Amino acid sequence: MSEAITPYREALSGKDVKQDRDWIIRLGFLIHDAARLRRIVLDEKFKPLEITRSQAWLMAYVSREDGQTQSDLAEQMSLGKVAIGGLIDRLEKTEMIERRADLTDRRVRKIFLTEKGKKVILLMRDITMEANDEAYLQLAPSST
Repeated sequence: MSEAITPYREALSGKDVKQDRDWIIRLGFLIHDAARLRRIVLDEKFKPLEITRSQAWLMAYVSREDGQTQSDLAEQMSLGKVAIGGLIDRLEKTEMIERRADLTDRRVRKIFLTEKGKKVILLMRDITMEANDEAYLQLAPSST
């Protein structure tokens, strides 16, 4: 990964930024590339948890507020209900989340993390913080 980030060190150093008229455009590309590289790293680090990035994303939303409906999650994540339904189905099969009937309307199913899912969320947070630290160390100016 360090080889992929090395070309950006100079661009992120701040040298001649005011003189570079294309800086704003380049910054957008750098942000996009950094996000893409971060996704690649997290995909690799999440493999032992046996979840995809999309599943991790959904679990993160559920962890913020247990008991949301599929429609609520779809709206928050800007995804279709069918796409969310597929993610929920796969996570339910791995026993990381569960659907429960709403107490006031049996037609409504609410989404909850299971105990296994809660443990995975904690691991995801640790892995993400570790990945962030590693990326920062790659980007931080050396003290030599």
